[in-house]
Amino acid sequence: RKRCKWIVVPNSQFELDSLSVFPSSIQLNYPKDSTTSISYDINTNKATLISDHIVDSIYVCFTVLPYKLNRPYFKRDVSKYDSNAIYKDDYSYRRFMPDKKEELFTSPGINKTGNISRGVSFGNNQNVFVNSVLNLQLEGKLTEGVSITAVISDQNIPFQPDGNTQQLQEFDKVYVQLKSKNANLIAGDLVMKNRPSNFLKYYRNVQGTQAEVFTHGKDSTIHSVTSGGIAISKGKFNSMQFGVGQPDSLSEGVQGPYRLKGPNNERFIIILANSEKIYLDGRLLKRGWDFDYVIDYNTAEITFTNNVLITRFSRVRVDFEYSDKNFSRTIMNFSHYQDYKRVHGFISYYQEKDNPNNPLAVSLTEADKQYLSGIGDTLNKAIVTGVKNVGYTANKILYKDTTIAGKKVYIFSTSPDSAIYDVSFSEVDQGKGSYILDVLPVNGRVYKYVGYPNGNFEPIKIISTPKQKQMIAVGGSLDVSKTDLVFVESAFTVNDVNLYSNYDSQDDKGYAYKVGYVNKGRKISFLDKYKWIASADYEYDDKNFVAIDRFRTTDFERDWSESLTKKIENNILNVSTGIVKDDKNRINYLFTRREKPGDVDGNQQTLVLNKSISKLQFIGTGFLMNNNKKQEMADWKRFNTNLYYSFKYFVPGAMINMDHNVVFDSVGKVKRTTMYYDEQKYYIRNNDKNKFKYFMDYAIRNDKEAFSGSMRDNSRTETTNLGAGGKLGKNHLVNTTFTYRYQDNDIGPTRLQNEETVMGRGEW
Repeated sequence: RKRCKWIVVPNSQFELDSLSVFPSSIQLNYPKDSTTSISYDINTNKATLISDHIVDSIYVCFTVLPYKLNRPYFKRDVSKYDSNAIYKDDYSYRRFMPDKKEELFTSPGINKTGNISRGVSFGNNQNVFVNSVLNLQLEGKLTEGVSITAVISDQNIPFQPDGNTQQLQEFDKVYVQLKSKNANLIAGDLVMKNRPSNFLKYYRNVQGTQAEVFTHGKDSTIHSVTSGGIAISKGKFNSMQFGVGQPDSLSEGVQGPYRLKGPNNERFIIILANSEKIYLDGRLLKRGWDFDYVIDYNTAEITFTNNVLITRFSRVRVDFEYSDKNFSRTIMNFSHYQDYKRVHGFISYYQEKDNPNNPLAVSLTEADKQYLSGIGDTLNKAIVTGVKNVGYTANKILYKDTTIAGKKVYIFSTSPDSAIYDVSFSEVDQGKGSYILDVLPVNGRVYKYVGYPNGNFEPIKIISTPKQKQMIAVGGSLDVSKTDLVFVESAFTVNDVNLYSNYDSQDDKGYAYKVGYVNKGRKISFLDKYKWIASADYEYDDKNFVAIDRFRTTDFERDWSESLTKKIENNILNVSTGIVKDDKNRINYLFTRREKPGDVDGNQQTLVLNKSISKLQFIGTGFLMNNNKKQEMADWKRFNTNLYYSFKYFVPGAMINMDHNVVFDSVGKVKRTTMYYDEQKYYIRNNDKNKFKYFMDYAIRNDKEAFSGSMRDNSRTETTNLGAGGKLGKNHLVNTTFTYRYQDNDIGPTRLQNEETVMGRGEW
């Protein structure tokens, strides 16, 4: 379309029209004379004209196109997205928003997040292949009464988290959970753990399904919970100890790494992520590089951070699950908990059982199984030969047999005439083997015969026999009043350590029971805000009773100076009483009587006394133990006191700690000690209300050891700790810690070398 118009020219560049102009159609009709004619350049997209001669106005004719060439076309304006690629959903932009979200599979009410990744890998020694990773989360309602939560992930390589943070993101975890008002179902990777019970304790990472059903009566005092599940175990539970009196010791000032091992001293195990619980001197630690420890799950190594100091007097206990592929293991559980007004009852069942017909780690012949069926529960005989006659094969590690000092031994050989044996070696304790690992330029491990007892390997296979653990716990309680109740619980167990054999099965079954009374707190008329608490219970454990997991405190056996590990019955009586206002004001006394024939015949007394007077706080605990055995007597005294005063900006305090353990022989001479020290500690720290945190403490500790029938001075230790931290502005967090420890060992009878430890840490 042709257009003509007068245009006032304010500068050398001006717009002809709102539409794009056809370039060759422009004609300047004014001015026409040669003295005022102008040259021009045109931008056809923007319809602008650029002149090199300024005039007041011109008359121009031109032809326009029916559209503008530089106009942007889009469904959503790119400028309306924020930095996270999220479309700005405000009023001014709603005209750009589609009415419905475009989805490949529509599922209203369910939120979906996740990602799919594709990658190509190649190199000079492998073919090109494609990696694929899927990570998908679903959450929402399937119907009005049923909601779903699902995590679906898939990776080519199973991935274990690093174990250096408090919270773990577990990859390769797949589960689907359905919830309704009265039921809950989860299937996939899950955790099976016990409900409240005195004897039945377990925590397992499994793959399977677990269901729960809830029922509620019209009366709020009537309801029940029924649950059950079946799964395949991912690993095996084990508990390991480091420190004083243990085969695996701790080194002064060495924070790690310390390696975890299996129950048969297997050195190369893989820990299941998030299954570990680590206790230092009875205190549960936190995982994380900014907390107490980090763990490498693949190498089963623990390293403690600078927030805790490891010494040769430290005690560490680790409960964990590790990957065990000896047999496929099935786990089943069931429980029913019922409340009916003042009566509460439950029944709970748990079983984990290996499949003896499906060994995964080693291939067992019928002759091997026949041999294992005859050893009963004597597991140190669960050994089969590691020698197989396979004939000669080139480029394979093989051995020949020969006789040395009348004993048949195996020597590495490459001779086609004699190298016919494929030999598997197992590691044993140092000094109990005849072979060592040799260093040769071959692709694989080669073992060399050095004679007994110079080695730590033997040509055998140590077999982990298939096992079964089972427990049924039945219990209940009756609310006698609002504050008083009586309870009873019984447990029946099956512990078969060799499912191949029927021998020694008479000790597979055991039982235990516990009865008691609890006063949860009665008001005291003459003591305002204080309540009287009390309890009494009696526990009997049959000598064949074996728990699924530990159900007592971590230091239970240690606090009794136990020494025997064989099966013995237990009789335990506990009586306690006290008055309580809150955690800062309480006094409680516990008396325990225990009889374990041949190992424990004694009493324990524990006193807790906490008292607050204005800003002055006293915290104290005392422990006394006497254990009279036939051949020895154990005596233990332990006191811990802490006194501090809370000023506005700082809190000074002092602590006195004493731990005296002595075991005497039948004639009264000192036989051994678990721990014997006196410690004084002085400190100053910030008030809990202060934003900036700081502390400084100085401790002196004197240790003694058993030497020549008496207690002698062993070492004197001085430890200084400094620390500070807090927020600097809005975006900065700073923390620093410093520890100096000096241990004087010259005063001890063994005259060990003095040790000095310096440890520091800074975080920004």
